[in-house]
Amino acid sequence: MSATHDTIQRSILRHMHGGVFTLDLQGRVTTFNPAAARILGIDEATAPGRLFADLFIGDALNDGFVQAVIDAIYDPQRLHERNVAYHRGGVRRFLKMRVSFLWIGEETGSPVKAGIIALFSDVTEHHESEEALNRLTRELETRVEDATRRIRDQNSELTALNDTKNRLFTIIAHDLRGPFGTLREYLRMLYADQQSADGGPGRSEQSEFLLHALMAADQGFSLLDNLLDWTRLQMDRIVFQPEPVRLKPLVQNALDVQSGAAVQKGVALFNTVGNVAAVIDRAMIGTVVRNLVANAVKFTPAGGRVTVGAGIADEGVVEVSVADTGVGMRPDRLAGLFADGATLSTRGTRGESGTGLGLLLCGDFVKRHGGRLWADSAPGVGSVFRFTVPAA
Repeated sequence: MSATHDTIQRSILRHMHGGVFTLDLQGRVTTFNPAAARILGIDEATAPGRLFADLFIGDALNDGFVQAVIDAIYDPQRLHERNVAYHRGGVRRFLKMRVSFLWIGEETGSPVKAGIIALFSDVTEHHESEEALNRLTRELETRVEDATRRIRDQNSELTALNDTKNRLFTIIAHDLRGPFGTLREYLRMLYADQQSADGGPGRSEQSEFLLHALMAADQGFSLLDNLLDWTRLQMDRIVFQPEPVRLKPLVQNALDVQSGAAVQKGVALFNTVGNVAAVIDRAMIGTVVRNLVANAVKFTPAGGRVTVGAGIADEGVVEVSVADTGVGMRPDRLAGLFADGATLSTRGTRGESGTGLGLLLCGDFVKRHGGRLWADSAPGVGSVFRFTVPAA
C-alpha cells in the first residue's frame, strides 16, 4: 500500500501545473516537481539533496523568493503567502507563493515538524495584465485631469468674456438710451409741427421724411430698451417681483406708448381687457405687452386694427391676447418663431426693421411667471399672440 501511495503522490506531483518543492529541516531539497523546475529554470534531477539557498547563490534578483521560504523556517505557525518577482535567464516572472511547515503525528495529538513545503504558480500574465491596466488607468486619469484643467481654464475664459460682453451691452444700451429718447421726442415735436403747418398728415415731402426718421428713432429706442432688459436678464440682475396687478391699466399704458406709431400708420388700437387681475411682475409683463403690440402695429397695414384682450382661461390662469389684422405668417415661419434661441426678424408693412430680440425677451419673461407664449396666424388674415400668467 505504501509503495502504491508513493507512486500516486509522485504521479500527482509530476502532473501538477503549479510548482511544488519540499525541504527538510536543514533546508535541503527533498522534493522538486517538473513544474517547479520549469518555472524556476532549475534542473529537477540535480536539485534534490542541495541546500535550497544554494540554488540561487549570487542571484540577488531572487532574494525575495528565497526570503519567503526562510520566513517560513523561522515562523512555523504561519502560512506565508506573498507575490514575488523571480528572474532567470533575463526573463522576469511573477509567482504567487504559499510556504508553510510540514507536520507529522498530528493524528496522535503530538505533531512534529518534518520539513517545509512551498507551492507556487506563475501569475506573470495576470500580473502584467494588471500592470498594463494600472498604466492605462494612470494614463487615463492624467488625460482626464488635463482635460478637466483645460475645460476649467476655458470656462474661466468664457465666463470672463461673457461678463465683459454683458457689461458692454449694458453700457451701450444704457448710455445710448438717453440720447435716443431725446432724439425721438424732438422728432415727434418736429413731426407734429410739420403736420400742423401742412394742415394734416401726409401733405408734404417734409412730413414724410420726418415720419420715417421718427419711426427709425422709435425702433432704435425699442431695440435699446429690449437689449438693456435682455442683458440684465442674462446677468440675472432683474429682480422678479410678482404682485397682484389689474391688467387693463397696464395694457392701456403699453397701447399709449405705441399710439404714436399706430397713428402714423393709420392703425386703430383697442383695449378690451375687463376687470381681470394677475399675479405678475409689473415691469416684465408691461415689456411683454408693449413688444407684442409694437410687433402687431409693425405688421398691420393702414386701416387695420390691433386688439388686446384678457380673461380667465383656466382655474388660476389668465390668458392675454394681442390680435391684429395684419399680413399674418405662413405655417413654416410660425413653426420656427419660438424655437430655442430664435431671433427671426421681418420688415413691417412700411419697411420697419427689427432684430427679433423683443419676442425672445417676451418668451423669457413669460417663463419667469410659469406661463407660456404661443401664436396663431394665417397669411392675409392676421396673427394672435397669446401668453398665460397666474391669476390673482
